[in-house]
Amino acid sequence: MNVHLLKPQFALRELFDEVVELAPDAREAKIASLDLPPAVGVRLRAMVVFDDLVELTPDQRHARLEALNLSEAVRARLEAMLVADTRAPALLKASAAEAIGHLRDDADEVLGQSLVGTCIGNFRLLELIGHGGSSVVFRAERAAGDGSQTVALKLLRTGLYSADAQRRFRREQSILAQLTHPNIASLIEGGVSSAGIPYIAMEIVDGLPITEAASARGLDVDQRLAWFHTLCRTIEAAHNALIVHRDLKPSNLMVTREAI
Repeated sequence: MNVHLLKPQFALRELFDEVVELAPDAREAKIASLDLPPAVGVRLRAMVVFDDLVELTPDQRHARLEALNLSEAVRARLEAMLVADTRAPALLKASAAEAIGHLRDDADEVLGQSLVGTCIGNFRLLELIGHGGSSVVFRAERAAGDGSQTVALKLLRTGLYSADAQRRFRREQSILAQLTHPNIASLIEGGVSSAGIPYIAMEIVDGLPITEAASARGLDVDQRLAWFHTLCRTIEAAHNALIVHRDLKPSNLMVTREAI
């Protein structure tokens, strides 16, 4: 099945990346020069201020807000983002080590109570399917026509709006967008939720890690080598696009249930 993406007229992520690296006194002039629809301008201004405030303590945030000359609409949206940030699950706000600790200690309870069943953008989180040091991946769905679309939704920790984090986030989306191969999961959408949580939605692969899939099928050495050959050709395609995965391991190599 081919997935066709419609790009929004104004890509907030790109606009944010362009504006946030400017000096504070130049940001408003830049936003004004973009001639954005009012609602988009409000969201962009709130995102930029949120980036400045998210790492501050509540008292520091309050003092900084009082010093800013924000419109009522921007202030309302910003305050909603800040409230959402204070309520964000510890798993998403913690350091990598703390996040891994949560996952090891009591992942089901933490995620079941705080994330599963909630919405990120237009996606509703259904279940945890994977995790890493700075992100978690969920099976998620959204309405699509008369039915629904299921995706693998990767959520990054909040507070990732530093210049370096922005570049890494943009780079990851760019890499995924370049990879068009039948054996590589495709990018569906990337963005930032209204609560300030960056996310990437990808094609979901319903299957097992390659080692488990091979054992489940009782593959002999020749059959396993045939799979390995397919894997090498897939990696070669990524290398030809000047992309190196850097984290190849069985849990990242999924075999669909229909594969022979």
